[in-house]
Parts: sequence; C-alpha cells; structure tokens
Amino acid sequence: MTPRHYHFRQLWLAVAVVGLLLTGFTLAATAALTAPSDSSTASPGSVRAPGGAQTAQSVLPTFLRYALRAEPDTLDPNRAKVVDAASPVLDLLSEGLFRYSVDGGLDLAGAAGYTVSEDGLVYTMTLRNDAAWSDGQPVVAQHYVDSILRLLDPETNPGDDYPARLLYFVEGAEAYRSGRNADPAAVGVKALEPLTLQFTLREPAPFLPAILARSFTYPVRLDVIRSDPRWTEAGHFVSNGPYLLSRWRHGSLLVLDKNPDFHGASGIALQTIHFPIIGDDGARLGAYQGRQVDVATFDTFPSADLPGIMAHPVLSLEFGAIPRPGLLYLGFNTQRPPTDDPLVRKALAYAVDRRAVLDRLDARHVQDASGVILPEMAGHQGDDVGYALDIGAAQQLLADAGYEGGQGLPPLRLHYNEGSVNEDLAQAVADQWRDHLNIGVQLVSHPWEDYLNYLGDCLANPGECDYNLYRMGWVADYGDAFNLLHDLFHPDSGRFYAGWDSEGYRELIDLARAELDEQPRVQYYQQAERILVEDDVAVLPLCYYSTPGLVKTYLASDFPPYGPPQLGTWQIRDPHEPNDDWTQAYTITPGSLLSYLSYPRDVDWYKVMVPEPRSVLTITLSSLPDDYELVLFSDLSEPVGEDLGDIQDTGDLRSIGDLRSIGDLRSIGDLRSIAGITNTGRLVDLSMGSGQEDEQVWVDVRHQPGWYYLAVVGHNAAHSADPYLLRTELQVGEGIPLCSSSLPNEPGVPMETLMASDTPQTLVLANKLRLDQAYGQAATAALMARLTALAQHPTVEGMILPVENDTAVAQAYTAWDADACNPQAANLVADAIKGLVDASFDGHPSLTYLVVVGSDQIIPMQRVPDTVAISNEDTYSRRVGVARDTPLYHALAEGYTLSDDYYADREPFAWFGRELYLPDYAVGRLVETPEEITQLIDVYLANEGQLSAETGLVVGYDFLTDCSMAIKDTMESHGIVASGLISDSWTAAELRASLLTERHDLNSINAHFEHWQAWPADVDSGQLASTDVAGATASLSGTFLFSVGCHGGLNVPDAWDEAGRALDFSQALARTGSTWVANTGYGYGMDDAIALSEELMRDFSQELDGH
Repeated sequence: MTPRHYHFRQLWLAVAVVGLLLTGFTLAATAALTAPSDSSTASPGSVRAPGGAQTAQSVLPTFLRYALRAEPDTLDPNRAKVVDAASPVLDLLSEGLFRYSVDGGLDLAGAAGYTVSEDGLVYTMTLRNDAAWSDGQPVVAQHYVDSILRLLDPETNPGDDYPARLLYFVEGAEAYRSGRNADPAAVGVKALEPLTLQFTLREPAPFLPAILARSFTYPVRLDVIRSDPRWTEAGHFVSNGPYLLSRWRHGSLLVLDKNPDFHGASGIALQTIHFPIIGDDGARLGAYQGRQVDVATFDTFPSADLPGIMAHPVLSLEFGAIPRPGLLYLGFNTQRPPTDDPLVRKALAYAVDRRAVLDRLDARHVQDASGVILPEMAGHQGDDVGYALDIGAAQQLLADAGYEGGQGLPPLRLHYNEGSVNEDLAQAVADQWRDHLNIGVQLVSHPWEDYLNYLGDCLANPGECDYNLYRMGWVADYGDAFNLLHDLFHPDSGRFYAGWDSEGYRELIDLARAELDEQPRVQYYQQAERILVEDDVAVLPLCYYSTPGLVKTYLASDFPPYGPPQLGTWQIRDPHEPNDDWTQAYTITPGSLLSYLSYPRDVDWYKVMVPEPRSVLTITLSSLPDDYELVLFSDLSEPVGEDLGDIQDTGDLRSIGDLRSIGDLRSIGDLRSIAGITNTGRLVDLSMGSGQEDEQVWVDVRHQPGWYYLAVVGHNAAHSADPYLLRTELQVGEGIPLCSSSLPNEPGVPMETLMASDTPQTLVLANKLRLDQAYGQAATAALMARLTALAQHPTVEGMILPVENDTAVAQAYTAWDADACNPQAANLVADAIKGLVDASFDGHPSLTYLVVVGSDQIIPMQRVPDTVAISNEDTYSRRVGVARDTPLYHALAEGYTLSDDYYADREPFAWFGRELYLPDYAVGRLVETPEEITQLIDVYLANEGQLSAETGLVVGYDFLTDCSMAIKDTMESHGIVASGLISDSWTAAELRASLLTERHDLNSINAHFEHWQAWPADVDSGQLASTDVAGATASLSGTFLFSVGCHGGLNVPDAWDEAGRALDFSQALARTGSTWVANTGYGYGMDDAIALSEELMRDFSQELDGH
C-alpha cells in the first residue's frame, strides 16, 4: 500500500489548534431562508412590506355592543335616575348645553357660549344655530326652559326631590318644586330669544355648567310628550343627539343608529350601537367572553367572578377601573362618647390600613382615599390630607386621650347597611382597630331603608343614638367639590349624620360659593376639606369608587370622569394599527398587551428598545386564538453595510433538530409572502410551534443594544376576532465586576515587522512585548528566533507582524488590562488587530494563511455571542476552573464562544441579528508557552511541513458512533490502516493503550471532553487526563488529532487557572509535537444522524486526501 502524503503545512496553518463549535454550527446550517422568486427590492434590513393588506376584510365587529346591567326604567330625561341604566343611552339620544370631556373639564355642546354677570347671579347662554331634532325642528331655548320647569314640577318624581334639589339655587326653583309658588314664571330660567337662554340665581353657583352637563337638564319637546304617550319608545322618540332609537325590545335589547342630521355627525364613528340588557354578573361575563358584547361592567365591589377575571391572562388586561366618581367613608358620631373626643377619632383614623381593607375585599381596582375631594375633580385635590397608617401615633393619641393600650375605652358601635361586602368591610376595619389598638367594636347591620330611616331619626340629636360610626357612600352628582363639601358634608345638608359643626368650615363653603375665579375657590375647598378630615376628623375616608369593567382592546375608548361614556366617539379598530410594515412598527415596552390579527395575511410589527448591553429580551406570544408565529429581528433600520455580507439562502434547517435558537421553519413561506422577509440578515430568533401553543423568542443582547423588531404572523393566513397576548420581558444582567490584569515581567525591546519574502504566503501575528511580560525576555527571544526560522522556511514564506507596535492596538491593550473581565474590552483589542490583518492582506495579495502566536492572554480571541439555549457557554464557566477575576471566566459566564475565525473573515455575514465569521483564509493558533510553541515549530521544520499518514485511530461511542464509523471508513478509503474503539463499552485504560502507547499518524478522538479530561465509553473506568497525554510513551511527534468533543480545543492560560487544570489538551499535545483540531466550545450532534459538529468533522476527514 502506498502511503498518502498530506500537506501538513496547510492543515496546521489553517486549523492547527482551534476548530469552533460556531464554525460547525453555521456550516451545518447554512441554508434556511430562501429569497422570494419575485424581483422586488428589499427595504433596509431586507424586509419587504406586504402588499394589499390594507384592503382585506377585518373580522372585528362593525358595531358596538355595550352591556347594560339593568334596563332603563324610562328614557324620559327628567324622570330617569342619573345613576341607572338610562344614562349611557340618554347621552346618545339627547344633547345638553354642556358635556364632560375625558380630562374632567367641560366642553360646549348645545351651547355655543355663555356669559356670567359680575355678581355671579345671571348666566346668559347662546345656543348653537345648527342643532335640530330628528323630526327637523330646530332646538331652541324654550326646550331647555321646558325641561327645567318639568324637572322642578311637583308632579315629576313625586316624593323624591332628587335631582331637582340640585337646582334649588335657581331663583324660585325650590318654591316651585315645593308647591309654595305654582307660577312657573317665578322660576329664574327664561328663553330671551329662540337661541338665548338665561338663568337667574338666588345665590352664586359657579358650578352651574357642571350641573347642566347632566342628562336631567337636557331639552325636551312638550308638544311630543303631550301628543304621544309612547314618546320614549323606539319609533316615537324624537332625538337631538348623535343617535336615534331604532329598537327597544324590553327586557333584552336597545339598538341605536347614527343620526345623520346631528350637527356633529361627521365626528361620530360608530354607525350602530347595541345595548343588550344582562342583569346577572356571570351571564354578562359569559357574554363578554363569548364575543357577544364588547363592554361589560360590574358592581363597584367584586362579584364572585372578579378573582377569575384578574387571574385570566387576557381578561386581566382588558379589565380596568371605569370612572364612577364617588366616596366610601365612615362618619364619626362626634356627640357620643368616646368618639366625641377628637384624640380618639384621630387615633382611630391613624390605625386603619385602607389598602389592606380593600385587598381583603379583593378590590384591587379601587383607590384608597385619605380625603373627600375626588380624584376625578380635575385640579381640586390638593396636598394629601387625613391620616395614613401610623400605628405608633395611633397608640400614643389613644393614650393621650386616657385609654393607654385600649384600657377603659368602651366598645365602639359601627352601624352599616346589610350586604356581604359591607359586612366584610366593617369587619376588616374592626379587626384592625382590635389588632392595632386593643379595642372592641360591635357591628350593627340594618336593611337599607331601615338604615336611612334610623340615621334620619338621629340627625337632629345624634348624641342620643347608639352609633359611634356609620358606613356611607356618595356618588358625585356633578364635577365640582361643592357637591361633596356642601351637598353632603355641610352641617345643614341633611345627609351628614356626624352631629358635627364648624364655623370655619361654614365660612369657607360660603366663600367658595361666591367665588367665580376657580383658583381661589379650589383653595377654599381644600381648606374646608382639611378641617373636615384632618383637624376635626368628622369623617374617615376609605376609598374612591370606580366601576370594574371589561373593554375589548379593539375599541378606541375614553371614559370621562363624570357621566356616561361618549360612545359615539369610540372607534372599532385593531389597536396598534397601522403596523403592517416594519417601518410602521408599534413601539412597545416591557409589559403585556393585547392585539389582533384581524384579517387574512395580517402582520403585526412591533419594536422594543434594549438600552443596555448584557440584557436578555424575552417575548412570549400566548392565549392564541389560532396558529400564530413569532419572529424577532435586530435593528431593521440599520442597513447591511458594504463590508457585511448576507446569507440569503440557507435552505433546509431540518438537521438542526431541537436547537432552540433556530426553531421549526415549517412555515417559512408564510414569512416570505406575508411578513415580507427576504433574507436572514437581521433575523435573531423565531418560534413556529404548531396549533395554539405559546410561542417565545429571545435574544441575549451582549454588545448590540438598540431597537429590536418583532413580527406576529398567522400560519396559513390565520386570523381571528379574539386577541393574542404579547408579553415583553427585559432583564438587565448584573454589571461585570471591574478587574485589572498585569503580567509579572518587564518588556524588552520592540521588534520590527519581519518579511521573509516579497510575496509572503503566511501572516504571523505576534505580540513580542506581551510575551516578554508573560514569560520573560530570554524565553521570548528564543521563541522569536524559532518564529523567524519558521517564517523563512520555503513552505511558509512568512510575514511576522508585531501587533503591539500599532498605537491603536497598544491603547486597546491598555484599556483591556484596566477592564480585564469585560469581554467587550477584549473584543476591542481584537477589532484593532483585525484592522492590521485586513490592511496586511490588502497590501499583500499573496497571503493565504494566518497564524496567531500565543494564548488568549497574549492575543485575545474574538468573543462571539453564543445564542443557543441548549449547552450555552455560560454553563461551562462553572466547570472551567479559572479564577473569577480573569477574562476567560467572564467570557464564558457572559455566554461567549472564543474564536479566531473573526481575524480571517474579510466579509462577515449578517446572521440571526449578529455577525457570522466564516474564514476566507486558513487560520490557526500556536499555544501556549514559548517552549510549547517552539516544540510545534521544530516538529514542523523537521518534517518539512508534511505528514505521511499510514496509520489511523478512530474512537467514538453514544451519539458519536455513526460519525466515528464514517470517519474510519473515510480513512480506510484513503489507504490508511485505521484501528477503532467504536462501541459503548471501551474503557479509559483501552483508550490510553491505543492512543498513548502506540503511535497512529491520524487520530479522531470522539468522546465527551472538558479542556483537561475526556471520558471513555465506560465512564466508570476513569478518564483520560491531559497529563496522561503529556506523558505518552509512544512518540506522538508529528501526529495529527481531531475531535468532536466539547471544549477539547479550549486553551486555558496557565496564569488564570485555580483548580489544578492548567494543562489543557492543546498544551499537552503541543508538548508532544502533535497537531490538535478541536472545539473551543460545545460540540453538537444528533442521535439519529450525522449532523452539526459530527458532520463538520466527517467532512473535514474527507478533505484529508492529500490534495
């Protein structure tokens, strides 16, 4: 048999020590996303906008469905209760003089403007001239006069002065309502002209416009009312609002259609609104979940369904607190001991944890209250008033009142109206007073009507009644603090049962009533509130009301703080559209959102900013109504540069198997044709699970902070009227500790670039000064002499480039030594050196090979992000055995693979959001010490750069068996006599005997490795250690070894080791004069196929044919 002669020079100079997992990974997966067949031009970032999507038919509803909790008792604006179900309907059928805006202010509606006399007693309002009723009649001032007089008429709502009493400040209003004066002309509301309305007041009321924004003051048509007993029914109702009453199926449904003759019709978005009547909370929730309604509201305090809503991933995001301006409070009986003592009242106020009380009621949507002025009253709330929880202060105040430790304090009696929520609330407060102050509380409940009668009977002399506290609530009638501070809490209101009075409070309320300037009026309100809540502690606020509700996210909706929602201005739309193109991507931040793929081939694009390096961005797509997919890109606005290539045809990635970072590309056609993806240049991650299972993408952002783009795509044009849930999480890693690096020796004299030929073939990178510092000048001088001999050999024709002579490189080294643990500092050194490499190859086109001299400590390898989830490099940091204050530890811990491919790649590829390095020139590294490097050089020179391979050894087991068999077959096909240990039973002793006591020219050692030890098939038989290799009895000089094993090619600089593992296989084999090709990181393989690192080494073995 004639032995094959291999050009060892080429092999050694190409991959003498290091073959990376990264190289194996990318070569095994170099075909994924093929470019589309059309000739469209790609946008920057290589993503095309889809065509025609804007004309697709959306599956979102075309009309609004707003569930009512009860049927309106009437649509007569003067008779309907403001707080009942009629309110949202009336606000669409009728228009008043004013309306509440979403910011809590007032907008003109039926009024075009108004003036106020200097004394604040006369309001003159001009009506708009384009307002009309749906029968064509103009809206005139008399219609408003008729409404006010009808509201005040004793025959309207007999026995109930609400809401008429809210207008008693109008001249003659109270007398007319009471029947003391039956002449309507005596009431201070007049139509001066058809479009001029005037109110005359008996006392100033700067809040009049706020009251006139409520539906009970809306205009009415007396001619219609008198002529048609069914005037409030569908087909009979004459509207001056934005909608018409088209249908009223009593007990089940009201339907409103847009009024085309309404003066503001152009601003009304919804053509039709349905009001299904669903009284039961559970049924309402079921209708909402079944897409039968778009809005569902509930009682202020939770029903049995609310905990389930808050735990639901979608409903919890659609849930919100809808404004319902009101207050829940406890009133103190200031005339009954012991609550007649202000110190006791203050102690009790300090001892209540309002948030804990509300959480006990599962009322997380309700805001705890310290004052009585409502947050919806824009600009009226001042500084915090009242008493936040302070148990120590409460106990001291109680002691100051003579009840230290609660001793001697008679039990308090807390009255409330029946209801499980009220009982739970009273018990929660009582428990806190018992726990915090050691006092007892007796709870007394009443039916609602009995409760009101009881308190009413006590109003004149509460000191004779047996309550110390009473529970009460108030929903604001209009958007001014006067409604609470006067209409409720004024000592003469008839609705405050505390037995409390204050001259200072009275004076401030009178001043506020007379003040037309809002700013000083608000200051009066705030001072009065402080007297009521803090100085005198007549009331203990607990929380501000709100209405829990569910609103579909496809509704562009606003809720004003007062009155019903202005549904006519709502819109039904995909909430984040337009975002069908990456250039229209909707900006998101960490958190959750709901959105829709609402028509076939819809694509939703988002972008998120990752501001800091060393961050992990994770995005999860869940609660899927159909089969959706998720794709993540790096910054698409950054074009692929001229010096950055692009892999546009990566074919079929089935061999990748379960590698998390690639996923299953079963629907790449969807991505091309729908999302407009034409290449993988910026693709980072994708998730394409089947069916409705959750999808998740992530990226470990090492040194590329900035914008990341996300596409949600429907498989096979999947879409739905149900939302998906998108959750974005951003985790910023802890900062890399600042550590410095120094070398033990002084540097010698710099060397000059050595040119062994005018047409050099081999570029040799060295750092002579750093070698001096690491090993001493004598050892380095000897090494430099041997490097010179190597460069001068005719098979090498080298150019030795001392990188440290370049100013930029030297500065980068200085920065790295000062921040040694930072992988990016090492990469900046590599960047500077690569600039020299590129310049050298540009200046010397004859260069073909690249050799790096020394360990990572001398010339750093590029830190390349390892983006896989299975066996990421960060897991090896815990086993490598180096000190934590070393560059290698943090490179691994931060998830980087070490590679020299970077130096030899002239045009890196854009690959999954980062750069992929495929060497354009053969590259290898000589490690580690001068003596070990010299041994390799001497062997090379002695053999004239050639290896005559006659014998071979192949070992393998487990999933490496098929690869090992293929490599052995390849050797034999090349005429090499190959021995084998290929089974699942061979021992460490058998490996040592085959590898170290008998020489084989070519060796493929496929096993589980660490950088300093390898495991045999029989793992219980011990390990092959690097020290075993260094002590081999057979001559390994001039042999060649390669492996699929993990980290077998990782060179650990001796100075960084702290676990006794300094001698790695790269060093040990260098001492024997043999060449080693192995992974610096993890190797990958498959159980059922030759793939990934296995495939790389099998292909490598096929190239060893002497050509």
